[in-house]
Amino acid sequence: MAFSTFFFALLFAAMPGANRSLLVTDFSETDANAGWRNVNDNVMGGRSDGQHRFEDDTMVLFGDINTNGGGFTSVRLPIDQGNLAGMTHVTLRIKPDDRGPWRFIAYDADNRRINYRIDLEPTGELSEWQEVTIAMADMIPSWRGRSLSVERYGRVEPSRIYQIGLILNDTRDGPYELRVDRIVATAVDKS
Repeated sequence: MAFSTFFFALLFAAMPGANRSLLVTDFSETDANAGWRNVNDNVMGGRSDGQHRFEDDTMVLFGDINTNGGGFTSVRLPIDQGNLAGMTHVTLRIKPDDRGPWRFIAYDADNRRINYRIDLEPTGELSEWQEVTIAMADMIPSWRGRSLSVERYGRVEPSRIYQIGLILNDTRDGPYELRVDRIVATAVDKS
């Protein structure tokens, strides 16, 4: 079932260059949090153990990556198609560990076999809260972790996104933890 538009709140941003922002989630709504689900490499025979929990209005992603037979973990949230129409950027407030890069992923309704992804590149200290902003126009098409041609598959169209998420596949075995405080989509004025 798609994540209800009830939990999407339009905010008028005070940030320079922004027309409007859309709070995708701040993890404060128990009903909204129930939409998140883990998809790990065990769907293809892997052995990674990825989980998530909610505490203090944050989502905590944790577990162990096992590169023998897979090597990835992800968490995904269905959203109502059209909710991100007109949005150009996504900002996540995260507290990363030394793993990564984590990737933001989005699924386009016109081609459900692929996803679009972009690396999150924190610039602050590890284990400190920081905001990472990505441009949706910079997301690249991907299938099962492999980059695909932008010329063939095009760019993600925000109005067709029906699912978003985060994925870790950094080719390293061992534990990980990522905390996410909020996800905000923004329409940046192009003028």
